[in-house]
Amino acid sequence: MTYYQHWLLRVCLLFCLSIGLCTPTSAIAQSLSPAQAAEQARAQTGGKVLKVKRKKEGGYRVKVLMPNGQVRNIYIGKNKRK
Repeated sequence: MTYYQHWLLRVCLLFCLSIGLCTPTSAIAQSLSPAQAAEQARAQTGGKVLKVKRKKEGGYRVKVLMPNGQVRNIYIGKNKRK
């Protein structure tokens, strides 16, 4: 593979990755309903879902009552935290 072909391949890959990474995070929230976010949080924690709130940066914050009595916020639909 020549230098030019290698360079072109890298540029194409970076372009493809940037398209995927530049998708608005609100698109993630739109593809996930509040009920689905609640179900995911319940499955992850085994607790009781108390509240689901859509975040403006994308995804949902789900308030969960844990089996041990603690209340935790679980983030669903974004890579930052879960």
